[in-house]
Amino acid sequence: MKYLIILSVLFSACKKVDIQPTGHQCKWHLCPYKGITPANYGKAVSNYVGNSESVGYSLDILHLNFPNAEYEELESMLNED
Repeated sequence: MKYLIILSVLFSACKKVDIQPTGHQCKWHLCPYKGITPANYGKAVSNYVGNSESVGYSLDILHLNFPNAEYEELESMLNED
């Protein structure tokens, strides 16, 4: 009985740790960049889009940096430059 009480105190004292997902997360279910880390953004976008000087590449890089922005917002950011 004594051990049961000790175990219950130990388990109740343990704090649940929420593991946050690493890498890119966004609301788009079919996003090809889910889980990609910032260090790999350029390579991942190049592999998916191809030409690193294309509009598609620039939009995808913006999406990775601003995952909550809508497509129109990303286009607007792109046109500001």
